Amino acid sequence: LSVDVIGRYARASDFKGDWTEIATSGGRTSQASGSDRYFYYYEYMENGARYSNLNFSRTGPSDAVLVRKGIVDLTGFSVSVGIKYALGK
Repeated sequence: LSVDVIGRYARASDFKGDWTEIATSGGRTSQASGSDRYFYYYEYMENGARYSNLNFSRTGPSDAVLVRKGIVDLTGFSVSVGIKYALGK
């Protein structure tokens, strides 16, 4: 009988950097970029429905709800249980 427990703590928050966005719509391409911007998560209302979005900016959007700096969290653990049986020598 074997039991393995594996865990990790991996979390990144309050980070900022440069970004570039390239979009194509109707055959036209546009490009926007910025530097020294924070990563934000926020939610906004449109036509009575709530949507979530990610954004890179100096401050969070003022017309959104639940605005917070983005977090990448890969923390977790796993448990594995097994039985090993051998036939013969």
